[in-house]
Amino acid sequence: MTDYFYGTISINDFPEERHLEHFKISLSWLVRNKNNARFFYLKNYNSIEELFTEVNIS
Repeated sequence: MTDYFYGTISINDFPEERHLEHFKISLSWLVRNKNNARFFYLKNYNSIEELFTEVNIS
């Protein structure tokens, strides 16, 4: 999230295989448990602090 809010540019074009596996596992869990998860769109917040405040209030 720090990279997103501070505009850090990633020089790694492709994720490693282990990162893809973690992503698949996470997406699978989210699909099965979508009613138990909350989603926050980063573009709706101007800073990490603003996002964390919203997460703690919700």
